[in-house]
Amino acid sequence: MPHPPSQRVVRTVRLGSPPPRRIGDLELRIAGIVGLGSFGLLLTGALLTLVDMDLDRGRHLAEALWVRNRALTITTAVCLLLLAVVVTASTCGVPRTLTRRAVAVGDLGLEVAERPVWRFRSRRAFIAWDDVHVIDVWRYGVRAAGAPRPAKRVVIDLYLHRDVPGLPSFAVRTRAGGLRLDGRRGIDAGTPVVRIGGDGSVPEQDVRELAETIGGERPDLLHR
Repeated sequence: MPHPPSQRVVRTVRLGSPPPRRIGDLELRIAGIVGLGSFGLLLTGALLTLVDMDLDRGRHLAEALWVRNRALTITTAVCLLLLAVVVTASTCGVPRTLTRRAVAVGDLGLEVAERPVWRFRSRRAFIAWDDVHVIDVWRYGVRAAGAPRPAKRVVIDLYLHRDVPGLPSFAVRTRAGGLRLDGRRGIDAGTPVVRIGGDGSVPEQDVRELAETIGGERPDLLHR
């Protein structure tokens, strides 16, 4: 991905997409598609056979479909419509899952970007080191449904001097109010913050790798 002309890129960290949160839901969707598809093929085959026989006997197509085989025509149409709805609902999130995401760490700052897949547009933003007040890398407790204790996830919070437009979806724009450094180091509740990680949208190992790369390039900005 392109970088500012004078930027020396130290490392580009590729961010993967997390696996489906509930494998059972994925298996159920696949089973539904296969089941509806198989049933639809059987109905379509039977309907075509009957219609072809009626056409050979000199009947019109409309009569063959709607007069003699109305129930089978309606059943087949409903089944194929349901199949189309299930396939659309099951695959609408695939382009976002396949979107390639990366953060380029350089001597001038961070470039965060998403490369488009199908209908999703490319989004990228540059966060200059001069615009970063402090970076807080910490572990955020998230309690999953049914889990006995909260899971700790690595979070990168970049406290900024100003808002940065054009951020991709994995870099969440928020405010410092209620966060760890609210009221400390000259930070108030309205300070803009960009957060990467913590919500499961970026794999844990990728967040750790990014945090290590940022710490290696600009350790002076890390909160200790």
